[in-house]
Amino acid sequence: MVSLVHRSKMKKYFIRIEILKKFLLLLFFMHSSNLFGQEPTLHVLKMRPSGKSAYVTLIDTIYFESELREMKSAYTNMTSEDSVFEIPNLQNGKYIIAFASNGFCIEPMEICVCARCEDTIEYFASPGNSPGQPCSSPAAFRSEHPRYRGGNLALANDFKSSLDKNQKNILLQEKNFQIHFFVTKNNLISDINFLQDNISEEIKTIVIKGITNTKNWIPGKLNGKPADDEFTIDKQTLIKN
Repeated sequence: MVSLVHRSKMKKYFIRIEILKKFLLLLFFMHSSNLFGQEPTLHVLKMRPSGKSAYVTLIDTIYFESELREMKSAYTNMTSEDSVFEIPNLQNGKYIIAFASNGFCIEPMEICVCARCEDTIEYFASPGNSPGQPCSSPAAFRSEHPRYRGGNLALANDFKSSLDKNQKNILLQEKNFQIHFFVTKNNLISDINFLQDNISEEIKTIVIKGITNTKNWIPGKLNGKPADDEFTIDKQTLIKN
């Protein structure tokens, strides 16, 4: 009788956990979709232990925080037999992630998620953490954002060099707006997006054409090493003389 009651309570507990996970993911998708005014792109992020890491089979909670989207979310009860974890349904973004794992401290990380970004990251876990609690608050990361060789003037010149006179005039007549994209550690442009939802398809096509023509990016750095990073610029900067 005691065993049956215990099983019943455990079943109800896991059902509540699954409902919570689905609710958090729903909030995550709604928020990001509203920000960019379009359907979200979803990715799978793989986490594997680094060479000196302890091996972990259960991560109680993985916390995600994105400044751009001003939101927080969490994945709970992530399990793995080989210490390699797959995190599904992640949208494009730059995130700080922290972990709670019973008996282990997993160092927080800063990552970017995009179509051309690194889709496998390494984590470091060491013994000694309270159950259900993150091992620490997110660390102070030393980040250097991507930049363009020659500065904004060179960027504007390369952007405009692929546009004809009519396309330049169309952009000049348009109100200012912001463009967001990723510059990978391999110097690739990825996921060009617009931070306003009232941009016409014609304008988007022109801007994407121009940005795709910019080749002289210097990737960002994280703690001194080349890293995927995001970049935001306004239309006025791209078409200035």
